[in-house]
Amino acid sequence: MLTCRDSAAGYTCSSYSASIFISGASTMLSARYTCSSYSASIFISGDSTMLSARYTCSSYSASIPISGASTMLSARYTCSSFSTTLSASPISVWPFSSKGSI
Repeated sequence: MLTCRDSAAGYTCSSYSASIFISGASTMLSARYTCSSYSASIFISGDSTMLSARYTCSSYSASIPISGASTMLSARYTCSSFSTTLSASPISVWPFSSKGSI
């Protein structure tokens, strides 16, 4: 599912499925996107770990619109390298479940 290689200060990931909470988003988004860097708190399916990170992503598809902060977005991402801070977090923190790609 998720394949991350620990490289000291950061990680390098291949494509993976995730449910992501994007803060600071004010525009309505739907369908397919190309995103630049942004801050996010992300729960990766198949791994009960919380990632607080700043990502640089290529294209991804999403089914749930983003309209302001506190909106959940389910998507499949293809990310390049990014730096992150890991901390244990129970799944119960999130009022939704991630079951793979859209």
